Amino acid sequence: MRHSSDPQWDTQVINRDPEHYPFLLQLLGSQFLNRINHTAPVTLQALEGIAALGGQPEQVLLEALESSLARNELGSSAKAPQNSDYGLVCALAEAFKPDYPRFAFLLKAKGYYPTLADTNWEGLMNLAAEYKAMDLPDPEVVASMLRLLKGQGPMLQLPSNGWGVMVHSQAVIDRATQRGVDGYQPLQVELDALAIAVVDKDSNGKCLLKNQNKSNAFLSRAHVLGLSDVEVTQERDAVHNPCFRLLARQAKQRNLFAQSLKETLSLMSSSVSNAVKLEADGVSTHGFQICDPTELTALVLDTLQMDTEQLVRSFKLAPLGQAHMFGDRELGETADLREINALLDSIEHDPVARQAGYMNLMVALATVKVEYPEILKSSPERFDDLLDQLLPYADIPTVMERLTEASRPVLEDFIMRQHQAFHSLVSLQGQGRAFSSDLGI
Repeated sequence: MRHSSDPQWDTQVINRDPEHYPFLLQLLGSQFLNRINHTAPVTLQALEGIAALGGQPEQVLLEALESSLARNELGSSAKAPQNSDYGLVCALAEAFKPDYPRFAFLLKAKGYYPTLADTNWEGLMNLAAEYKAMDLPDPEVVASMLRLLKGQGPMLQLPSNGWGVMVHSQAVIDRATQRGVDGYQPLQVELDALAIAVVDKDSNGKCLLKNQNKSNAFLSRAHVLGLSDVEVTQERDAVHNPCFRLLARQAKQRNLFAQSLKETLSLMSSSVSNAVKLEADGVSTHGFQICDPTELTALVLDTLQMDTEQLVRSFKLAPLGQAHMFGDRELGETADLREINALLDSIEHDPVARQAGYMNLMVALATVKVEYPEILKSSPERFDDLLDQLLPYADIPTVMERLTEASRPVLEDFIMRQHQAFHSLVSLQGQGRAFSSDLGI
C-alpha cells in the first residue's frame, strides 16, 4: 500500500523530457520542442524508436512502423491520442523524405489520426494532394491510401478530395497495366468496394450525371482558356477517363443513373442521345469516354443487368417521378425506352448484353407493377405498350421462368392480351383469368 509520504513520480514529466528523445531532437529541433508537451507519450516513444533507425535500410524502418502500428502506438488505433500527435508524425516523415520517400509517405498514411483537431483533417488533405501528384506510386502506397479512405466517411462523396484519390488510384492501376508493371491489379477489388460505398452514400444517386457535368465543365473551361489538345488529353487521361472507368466498373452492382424508374430511363436516353449529338455535330470532346456513345451504351446495358432485386430497389426510391393520373396516357417510360431502342439500333453494342439487360428489366417491371403499383399507374393497354418495347429483344420463356408466383400474372396477362404466339407459355390459371376478363366476369 502506498503511503502519503511516498514519493509520487510524474511519469508525464519524465516522458516529456527532451533528453529522453535525442534522435527526434536532433532531427526536428524546434519542431519537436514545440510539440513535445502536446503529444501522447506512447507516440513520442514510438517515433523516437523509428527516428533512431535513420541510416538503416528502408525495410528496417518499415518493420519498425508496422510494429508500432500493431502495438497501437500510432495511427487510428493509437492509445489516448493528443492534438500534436499527427503533426509530429508528419514532421518526422518530412525529415526522412529526402532519403526514404516511400517510407515517409507510408508513415504519414499509416500513422494518420482520424480524431481530434482540424489539423489532422488538413493533414489528410495534404496527403491526398501529395498522392495525386505521383505518377506510379508503389502498390503499398496505393493500398495505404485506400485503407485510409475506408474510415473517412466525409471523403467518400462525389465530388470530393477522397473521390479524387480513388480516381487517381484507378489511373495508377490502368497506367501500371498499360506499362506491364505487376503488383497493382489486386488493388482493384478494394478500390471497387470503395466506389460502391461512394455510390451508396450519394445524396441523390445521380453519380454518372455529376461526372458528366464535371467533364463538360472542364471542356468549356478548356475552350475559354484556349488549352491545347495536349493539355486537354493529359487532363482527360489523369482524371476524366479514370473517373468514368471507375464508375462504369460498378454498373452491374449499382444504378449509376438515378434512384427512380422514370429518371433512370430518362437519363439513360438523354446521356446517349447527347453523346451522339456531340459526335455528329463535330464538337471536339478530345476522346472523352464519358461522351462516347459506345461506352455509354455499354454502361446502360450493364446497369440493366444488375441483380434484379437491387435494380427494383433503385427504381422505387424517392423521388418516384410524376404520378400517372390518366390511365390512357402513354407512359413516359415507354417513350424513353422507345428512344433507347432507336439509339441502340444505331450504335454498335453487344446484342447478348442487350438481351440479358432487357429480360432483366422485364422481370423488374413486372415486380414493380406488383410491389410498387404507384410507380406505374396506367391502363393495362398502356403498360402493354411499355413491355412491347422490350419483348422483341427478350427470350420470353426464360423471362417466365424467372418470375415469382406474384409477378408471373403480370406477364401472363400481357401475353394473353397482345401476343398469341406465346399463349402456350401461360399457365391454366392465366388463361382462365383472360377468358374471365373477355367474358366480363
